[in-house]
Amino acid sequence: MAEEASDVPVVVFQCKTCSAIVGDSMNILHLSEPNRTVTLQCVINVNRSAVPIYSTQGDDAGNTYHELMCRQCKRILGRWYSATLPQFDAYRMAYTLNADDVVEYHVGMTTPVEEWRMDGALAVADWMNKMETVDDLSKRMEKVRKVLLVVEERLVESKRRVDQKKRAKKKLKLSSPKKPVQPGRPKS
Repeated sequence: MAEEASDVPVVVFQCKTCSAIVGDSMNILHLSEPNRTVTLQCVINVNRSAVPIYSTQGDDAGNTYHELMCRQCKRILGRWYSATLPQFDAYRMAYTLNADDVVEYHVGMTTPVEEWRMDGALAVADWMNKMETVDDLSKRMEKVRKVLLVVEERLVESKRRVDQKKRAKKKLKLSSPKKPVQPGRPKS
């Protein structure tokens, strides 16, 4: 598994104004390409506004959020939703960063990326989805293996009982007295 994890580059998200690191791809919860946002489980160097804002317009109308600001330069980086409609549950109590307010850096990359294209974040999310699928498949295979072991045990027990009955029948035939042929009577 360590080899698999090294195949996917870690993406670091930085404030577009001051380059303060605000999060990384290891904490991705949700990506929205149409909205150009990435939602992270946790962030650093970010402050949440004290006053909640009730959104009345746009895609998130009806939700309550706090603005997320860079701790160093105070640039607004995104939103932290405290109360959401059911269709926005993926964003609730998480940190949603706007792609236009952060830049991404691929760890190990030699040239910085000037504009955030979400490529790295999408690649990481795709890899994480595949790993969840692999984990799910592994769990299912383990269940099948256990069922097959039970079936094998039952087959072995059934074969043992059949063999035991055959031996008992054979033993019964050997131990039962043979009927004597009566003399003087012709066989028909």
